[in-house]
Amino acid sequence: MNRLIIWLLLLLPNLAGAEESYLFQTEGLRDPFRAPQLALSDEPLLPRRSGPQRSKEFLESMHLDSLKLVAIVLDRASGQSVAMLEDAEGTGHALRVGNYLGLHEGRITRISDGELRIEEPAATRSNPQGVRVITLSLHTAEESAPTPTKKGHTP
Repeated sequence: MNRLIIWLLLLLPNLAGAEESYLFQTEGLRDPFRAPQLALSDEPLLPRRSGPQRSKEFLESMHLDSLKLVAIVLDRASGQSVAMLEDAEGTGHALRVGNYLGLHEGRITRISDGELRIEEPAATRSNPQGVRVITLSLHTAEESAPTPTKKGHTP
């Protein structure tokens, strides 16, 4: 008797046409057995090359942290501002809007009173056209001057 009930229960859905088929679509879904990828806003994923190949400028081999904005002057001939930067070795460099610098394809987009604006490509999955903006500020004489110490006294 028990076997008859089991057979009826197994055959009943097929006889009544109650079984529906469902196809699970996996396209576009992440693998549940892998850790999800995190898109960090400060982590560039893809380098952005928008123009023809160009040769690297000298300051593209240096970290932006090693450069110091020391002056902004006006070029009377062109009417454009020129930023004067100093590298870690004390060498001076004159840069204009459009020059590249830093390790991440940073480009000068604006030179204004006391500031130099640099934009670096920072493509992430959430923002493929992302841009990181870095501002270098003019150092004053007080910031650059060594701190005085008393004779015979070490700080």
